[in-house]
Amino acid sequence: GGGKRVVLQKTGGKVTEWESDDEEDDDTPLHRLPTARSDFKPRSSLGSDKRTTKRSGSSKGSGKYNEPKTHKWTAEEVEQLKEGVKRYGEGKWKEILELCTFENYRTTINLKDKWRNLQRAGEV
Repeated sequence: GGGKRVVLQKTGGKVTEWESDDEEDDDTPLHRLPTARSDFKPRSSLGSDKRTTKRSGSSKGSGKYNEPKTHKWTAEEVEQLKEGVKRYGEGKWKEILELCTFENYRTTINLKDKWRNLQRAGEV
């Protein structure tokens, strides 16, 4: 048979369409099909963009999203954490944070993560 056929190929997120004869191996694209959705809206048009909001409470120093650099835990902070868990119990991170004197950039998540790391290291 000698009919033409339409070939679609998706490569790297782009779809290419071309016609191919059974006898010939012509890979010349006819045109590119649009792949973007027509209802797509970039984040900036949806209102507040959380990614640009400064997250002062985070301790990760990845540099993403305007986060501050990592703050090393002082020996005093580690002792306060141990005392806080002893006094208020594991999982009471909000009470420990409010009632102990940690640096103002520490969060309940920081306390939980540090406690978990101390446990894994066998220091508690």
